Amino acid sequence: MIERDAMAIFTKYLSLDCPHPVAVSDDLRVATVRRMCRDDGINTDCFSECQQAVYTILNNEYVTLLTTDLLLI
Repeated sequence: MIERDAMAIFTKYLSLDCPHPVAVSDDLRVATVRRMCRDDGINTDCFSECQQAVYTILNNEYVTLLTTDLLLI
């Protein structure tokens, strides 16, 4: 179950030809693949670094923008 869900998330958001790409570095993408392809199964926190990267992007780009826009009102 977790393997299927992880592959679905990776295919949809992180693979090189995904339909809805998330802006993460190639190094982060490779590290995520390594955590997914372990001999003892998928690491349950295989997307934690990607999650942090997306959070940082959202915080830097959109929360700051929203805060600035609200201050102008």
